[in-house]
Amino acid sequence: MDRRYAMAVIVSPMLLLSKKRQHFLTVGYQDDDGHQQAMILRIHKKDVRAVLVSLEARTGLKIQFQDDEARKAGKG
Repeated sequence: MDRRYAMAVIVSPMLLLSKKRQHFLTVGYQDDDGHQQAMILRIHKKDVRAVLVSLEARTGLKIQFQDDEARKAGKG
């Protein structure tokens, strides 16, 4: 099973029933107690590039893409 589908089942099974393509951004970080945390955000396809550029600028970190398909979508 694809990791995106597994995460969609965990977050919301209704996401799998949608026919239109949806875009998700997963932000991983370490909290103050040293535990790994993650946020999954749904982003409109027109906003993907702007969100990624903004995150890189604000955090100073390079975006890591899940796969080549995500890289193509993120580069506009």
